[in-house]
Amino acid sequence: MAINIGQRIRFATGGTISTITGYTVHTFTSSGSFVPTGSGTIEVLVVGGGGTSIINGGGGGGGAVVYNRLANVKSGSPYPIIVGSVSLPGGIGGISTAVFNNVSITAFGGGAGGAPPGGAGISSPNASGGGGGNTFGVGGVS
Repeated sequence: MAINIGQRIRFATGGTISTITGYTVHTFTSSGSFVPTGSGTIEVLVVGGGGTSIINGGGGGGGAVVYNRLANVKSGSPYPIIVGSVSLPGGIGGISTAVFNNVSITAFGGGAGGAPPGGAGISSPNASGGGGGNTFGVGGVS
């Protein structure tokens, strides 16, 4: 999950902070809080966790990606960031969520890969379905 702070917000805490082509970006690889020192708008990119497969099974689906260009924040307010994990073998990826002023920005995890031989991939809502198991497996539907 990545948060780009706007020009009116001089500094914020939370995540790993980097500067990329003039943008200040806060990257969260685990759950935490984002706390701005000014009020204004931010850009938010939320990515769900990837699905997984089992040995010789179909590939897990990619997590959904959600972009919100104008999330409003207030100075000193902590905003919860929940980062979805990659699942256990053969499972659907975790859900990632950021909440700004009672508005949730959520990205669902990817589907699980199908079991061999020929098992269907497991679907995930609003994300990539998992790949089918080898030997003519059917992929999951998103």
